[in-house]
Amino acid sequence: MAKKQHFRRRRYLVEGFQLRYAGLIILLMLLVAAVGSYTAYFTSISLLGEKLSNVYPQGRLVTILKQVNNILLFRWLLIMPLVVAVSIWFSHKIAGPIYRIKQHLRQMASGDYTAKLSLRKNDELVDLSDIINNLQACLNDVTTQNIQAVEKIKADITALQHALDAKEINKAKAHIKELQAHVESVDASLMKCRLNVE
Repeated sequence: MAKKQHFRRRRYLVEGFQLRYAGLIILLMLLVAAVGSYTAYFTSISLLGEKLSNVYPQGRLVTILKQVNNILLFRWLLIMPLVVAVSIWFSHKIAGPIYRIKQHLRQMASGDYTAKLSLRKNDELVDLSDIINNLQACLNDVTTQNIQAVEKIKADITALQHALDAKEINKAKAHIKELQAHVESVDASLMKCRLNVE
């Protein structure tokens, strides 16, 4: 049994789509943080403002509100690198597999059906990689069978030509039957790679 290949990605930004996805996550988190913090800030000001203005002089109250505003802004700036890191990490679980799948499909498109697609166990799209691997195995079998069938067809055509040149009708008929059998096997193999995907 072949040992499963383990790999570690060295780049965390692999696709332009990943940047858009991470940017969307960052934008949504910033929007939620902005709405949440400023809703709490302005709600507390409207509810407590009048009471605090009776306790603190107006200049002191403005200073306190500026301090609260600065604290909120500082905490936003403090949490922003964490939000960026988490969004890149999370988006990489999708963009990384998409990148590997695209590379693998390019390899298959060039006619190489030998390498197996492997993703990390915690990546998304593992089900898709299993479907691709099953299809690849089937295409590899079909390609091998068809190459063998084509070689047999070529040999039968050559033998048929020799039989016709020698006017050996019975041999020619036998070669035609063999040709038909090989064509039917190619036809049957072309129907083989219909996978049950649900």
